[in-house]
Amino acid sequence: GAREQPPRDDALRHHDDHGRATSTKVPPHSHDHRQRSRARRSWLNAHRLGVLQVATAKPVAYIEELKGPLVWKSYLVTEHIEGQPLSSFLQNADVTDERRSAAIRRTLDLLARLQNNGITHSDLKHSNILITDYGPVLIDLDAIQTHKLAWMARRQGRKYVQRFKKSLEDAAPKT
Repeated sequence: GAREQPPRDDALRHHDDHGRATSTKVPPHSHDHRQRSRARRSWLNAHRLGVLQVATAKPVAYIEELKGPLVWKSYLVTEHIEGQPLSSFLQNADVTDERRSAAIRRTLDLLARLQNNGITHSDLKHSNILITDYGPVLIDLDAIQTHKLAWMARRQGRKYVQRFKKSLEDAAPKT
């Protein structure tokens, strides 16, 4: 029988709403071999997450200031997201235990969705997750990693999620 060819490196592998494996072509500028700035990595990762319908601030532009071949400064411009950092949300005395639990559950679901698509976020500080009326939103995307091997994504994802869960214990509201 015919064998399914693995997607090329310039394709983003993900699963559609019905669980079928699919791939989407990554913009060609992502293969530029010059140094990638934090802003540029975040720009590319925001588009990657957008394809997967993972909530993040919509990228508007990135700016790089070069000195010769080196990126000297870089900036990412995104749409504004109304929300509060997870750390503030968890400490807010006006937030009910039910809302707090729902926000944590939805955040863990979002992280599992990333992992299921071969992606991990290695900087899961509570300040890098905004809680909005529509659910959690990931920010500070330069620490996103796309893994070519599913087992590596699972292993790294478990490690980052365990660290995140431990940080939740430390963030419990003080009474």
